[in-house]
Amino acid sequence: MKPVYRKVKVVFNGSADRYEVWYKTFLFWQLDEVFGYDKRDSNLIHYCDKEGAEKRAIVRANGLLETVIVYEKSTISLH
Repeated sequence: MKPVYRKVKVVFNGSADRYEVWYKTFLFWQLDEVFGYDKRDSNLIHYCDKEGAEKRAIVRANGLLETVIVYEKSTISLH
């Protein structure tokens, strides 16, 4: 089985109050998912707190690293 993603990172964006999950393709970093949080206690129904957002982002990044190709086939011929 071949891994799909070889490198991932979680970036904290303090100005937007969110954690960003990035994965690297051959040359470029691509944004996968964003986990926002709210500092106010009244909005915790829709957002988690800062620690919860960080944990969710790390779980997502680890899940990307565990993604593998199980089967792949092509009809492209080299002739």
